[in-house]
Amino acid sequence: MTTQGSLLLHLRLRTGLVLLVLLTSGLGLSGCATTGSQKSAPPPAENIYSEGRKALQAQDYPLASSHFRQLEIYYPDSPYNHQAQMELAYAYFKSGDYSSSIATTDRLIRNYPDNNNQDYPRYLKALASYEQAVALIEADTDRHAAILAAQTALQYFNELKTNSPDSKYQQDADKRVAYLQEQLAQYEVTLARKMIEQGNHASAIVHARNVVENYPNTRSAADALAIVDMGYEIMAIDNSDDNRTEIQQQSSVPAVISSTMPMVTGQTHTETVEEMDEAGMEANSSGAVQAVQVAKQPRPSGTLPSSWIKQQPADQYTIQLVSTVDSDTLTQFIKRHKLADQVAYYHKKVNGKTWHALVYGVYPSVAEARQAVAALPTALRNNKPWIQGIQTIQQAIDDPANNP
Repeated sequence: MTTQGSLLLHLRLRTGLVLLVLLTSGLGLSGCATTGSQKSAPPPAENIYSEGRKALQAQDYPLASSHFRQLEIYYPDSPYNHQAQMELAYAYFKSGDYSSSIATTDRLIRNYPDNNNQDYPRYLKALASYEQAVALIEADTDRHAAILAAQTALQYFNELKTNSPDSKYQQDADKRVAYLQEQLAQYEVTLARKMIEQGNHASAIVHARNVVENYPNTRSAADALAIVDMGYEIMAIDNSDDNRTEIQQQSSVPAVISSTMPMVTGQTHTETVEEMDEAGMEANSSGAVQAVQVAKQPRPSGTLPSSWIKQQPADQYTIQLVSTVDSDTLTQFIKRHKLADQVAYYHKKVNGKTWHALVYGVYPSVAEARQAVAALPTALRNNKPWIQGIQTIQQAIDDPANNP
């Protein structure tokens, strides 16, 4: 073999040896990396939780969320896990991830039903939903979505109150509920006014009544009440030919209110002499109470006075059977439906006109008032009775414009 051939052979052998060494080294390194990965273990649960707490205190909410999620993955049965999930929900809330916060609180409520701190995840869930609603309300770009969000938040706050009535978070919850109810009431009043402008008075009444029945303590309730009365006035429900015909057709229908529906359970309707005098009443020789013809606004016979309404709990509800600008209509209504001594009377001014109204029953909730409406005789239900808050009526009675 020539010298040149030997040199080429030597180079080839040397190159092959180098490649073999590199290949072997690579395989060895790869094997070491795999083995190391297989042997690595997560930090202890206590350490992960501690790191999450540090991040939370530093207001690094994404990092805190990461640690608390790791704890749930690696140690689902850890004694730290329940508290970590509470703080995970809070970290999500503080970072503005309200949907994740709600989902986490839902898991807490579901997985720890007997925990003594159940009110916290319920409150945080309602709070996250509240923030979603407020963002939509303030953006004012999708009114329908804002209303749905507000209704959802109210539902969550109601769940908190139902399940934890003595919660330390309830005072703050009540303030937020009042805000949401005011927003919903304003929305309904706006719709009602729009319906009035469009000539759709029936729809206007529906929207306005929703405020009076469901949000009676809002500032918009008085506006809603005025819209209801205005709607009835424009439609002339009480005095229209159609209504008179309908009443004549219903005259054969029994219209006696069931004795199982007293005005106020456990209370009598007997008044002292002083109360009678204040209400403008006197007793005749037979002992029956009659209305004295007060010069300004005589009270229809067979009705309890507005002073009786003022004695009722302000947080309860009643059923308004009729409202009219013609006081004689009330007398006819009472006789036709045999309502003597079962209804109370009050009046108020709306747009310069005096409206006369009859109310029936006192109920602790809207739901019970609705049940009472459903139990009324057909003739009364067909007159479209509606639910009012006692407080709203009491405010109308106390208004100097209504009682000069």
